[in-house]
Amino acid sequence: MRCRKAVTAVESIGHTAGTFVLSPADWEKLELARTDSAGSLELGGPVDRAKRTLWGVNIAICTALPAKTAVLLDPTALAVDTDANVELKWDSSGDNFEKNLMRARVESRYHLAVYQPLGVVKIATAA
Repeated sequence: MRCRKAVTAVESIGHTAGTFVLSPADWEKLELARTDSAGSLELGGPVDRAKRTLWGVNIAICTALPAKTAVLLDPTALAVDTDANVELKWDSSGDNFEKNLMRARVESRYHLAVYQPLGVVKIATAA
């Protein structure tokens, strides 16, 4: 995988490697990486299965991301923005009152803002 090269590329231009986004298949491939011909699992090295990190960088699993593709994000390079108009409605109509239920609906407009495009790196993870 080319994830380590992406960390170097991001850090060499002043960004911070904050989160890898991987497909479940690619994360499985990293977790099950074998180092010898006997098939022994690599329990040391860059992968920390318990903390879900790779080279100390957090891992986020995304089922919408295709296999053999990963993304490295600098957390300061992007943000989720809103139009600052959030609408909240509560309702206990119908038989909800009798069942002691309350429904809530929150609506707003959100979008992903990329402030520093060089802090977002697409990685081809195919060997």
